[in-house]
Amino acid sequence: MEIIDLNEEDLNGLNHEIALGQKILGFYIDREWDGQLKTLDEALQLWLNDPREQKPTENDIALGLGSLTGEYLRSKHKCRWVLVKDNTGIELGMINDKSGWQIFPRHWIAKRVNTEDINEMNMIESIINTLIREGHIDH
Repeated sequence: MEIIDLNEEDLNGLNHEIALGQKILGFYIDREWDGQLKTLDEALQLWLNDPREQKPTENDIALGLGSLTGEYLRSKHKCRWVLVKDNTGIELGMINDKSGWQIFPRHWIAKRVNTEDINEMNMIESIINTLIREGHIDH
């Protein structure tokens, strides 16, 4: 496995996904992100319960809200965005340099929006709290 720092093109793509997350928050809660996980969980629940056909796609939710979750980890828990390369390919993720733990917030969201078992009200916050409790990221 190889950890690769992001180049300018990677950063531009990430910034586009962060902007997508902000757009999703504006669509559902009509305000910019306040840096709180509960805001991301609120938008996710509103999306899940949105009966409209014209709403953000599962992929948009995974990329947008997953990237904002990563920004939370970057700003609050000393994680950094990286590319993780292994025998299955390359994926955008994060690493906590202190613990060495690899984190894939976009994948967390994607995995859960593609299942029917996503009724947990504070899913994103619960995942972060588990990472803290298990010592993978600092409190």
